[in-house]
Amino acid sequence: MLPWQWARQQHHLPMGLVVNNPFDVLRFDADNLYLGEEVFPRAKIKRLVLDNVDGNGLLQLPFNQRQAKVPQVMFDQEHLPKLRQMLTEQLPGVEVIT
Repeated sequence: MLPWQWARQQHHLPMGLVVNNPFDVLRFDADNLYLGEEVFPRAKIKRLVLDNVDGNGLLQLPFNQRQAKVPQVMFDQEHLPKLRQMLTEQLPGVEVIT
């Protein structure tokens, strides 16, 4: 699901988190990215969406679906620059779709 599609839907979606600070639900270890309670092997993440949608930040893993649902988190847009930097450092070579 692309950001423009997401913007047309309700903010509370299955597999979607809504938080003020994305760093409260996102973390990394040597092999994985953790988004809430979901675990994604770093090696399997090839693309992600990081964008501003309707005044909120949006992070999606559209190519790492779980049970046909897109893992995503919506957050306060003030965290976008720092999150973009962190994702670039933690996931070098991953395509960031905006």
